Amino acid sequence: MPFIIFPRSVLTTSLWFDWVAGAWPLSGAVLQRGAFLLAGVVAALVGGLLGTWLALKLFDAGVRLLFGLLKKRTPEVPGLRVFQRLNTAAAIVRSLGKTVIIFLAVTWVLSALGVNIAPILASAGIVGLAVGFGAQSLVKDVISGFFIIMEDQFGVGDVIELNGHQGLVERMNLRFTQVRNSHGSVITIPNGQIATVINHSKQWARAVIDINVPLHVAPEELRDVMLRAAERIEQAMPSAILEPVEWVGVETLK
Repeated sequence: MPFIIFPRSVLTTSLWFDWVAGAWPLSGAVLQRGAFLLAGVVAALVGGLLGTWLALKLFDAGVRLLFGLLKKRTPEVPGLRVFQRLNTAAAIVRSLGKTVIIFLAVTWVLSALGVNIAPILASAGIVGLAVGFGAQSLVKDVISGFFIIMEDQFGVGDVIELNGHQGLVERMNLRFTQVRNSHGSVITIPNGQIATVINHSKQWARAVIDINVPLHVAPEELRDVMLRAAERIEQAMPSAILEPVEWVGVETLK
């Protein structure tokens, strides 16, 4: 925020009173005082805009530096998921910080122009309380989204199932989660309506493959063929296969 002090009488100039009292045309002293006050208004506005712009730039650079250092300290193995959480948290901090800076800048400029901001702050508190009562579902969504992100229940890129919908998480924030299902449709669900989440891709997952074969195929022959195929897959993707493939056996006969 810019640390510049201007006369608090910028908006309480006596030019109007001079005109009402009949001092028209205005004298040179009055015009000089008016020019001074106008210059104070312009300086307050310019100083407020420049100070706000500088504060936003410094805050954004600070957030980038902080989360950049956190990313450098992230282990390589679980790095992708941690990067997702850090990027989401950085976006939230950046958004909230910019909102606070702009609000403080507006109140500072109004105060520098001589406006009594106490009623404005009181009105803002009342309006915020009314919005809080009237938008309980929005508040619930934001709180639920905050805990979903902080507890790492799921993230962008995970395959999840929630509220009867399954798909890939493409976007999420404090208010909603967007999932794209196998048909290519995007499903948007408010975070406050999420009760149970099934995450199919967090840390590790088990692939269960059922193969239908004719009844005359011997189970031992089928077992050998499947294990050889699984061995080739393990050799092709050693980092993706965490444990040896397990043969369960015949489950049903039809």
